[in-house]
Amino acid sequence: PSSGSQSSSIGVMLTQIFIVLFLAFDMHLGFISIAAQSFYFIEPGRNILTPDHLTHVIDIGSAIFVYAFQISLPIIAVMLLINFAMGIISRFGQDFQVLMISFPLRLGTGLLLLVALMPVIVSIFMQVQEEILVNFGKVLGL
Repeated sequence: PSSGSQSSSIGVMLTQIFIVLFLAFDMHLGFISIAAQSFYFIEPGRNILTPDHLTHVIDIGSAIFVYAFQISLPIIAVMLLINFAMGIISRFGQDFQVLMISFPLRLGTGLLLLVALMPVIVSIFMQVQEEILVNFGKVLGL
């Protein structure tokens, strides 16, 4: 509330889950060790952003995009199927109130799918963290 931005309760919950996973799997220690080792290899005031380093930064961004797509694709596919089914139901039943059924159905299905996919999401999160640590090490020349 203090930032003035709006966010959904599920987004806040997922953020807190990933922060706990980040701390539980000691990823913060990896980032601290990379930052500490970088002082031995990079002198203060030296420009480290060469074209080779920028390709590693681009690799980090593209990996994050790919993993985000992998996490969101099953949920998007199921929501698309639910919307398609609700469209067919509303076409055949003119007096049927689809919106009254669609909202709780989509919310409940989304939450159940999120709980069912949590082990997959955690494994993808671990892959992302390891790849980011390796790429940050490459960017800093470690």
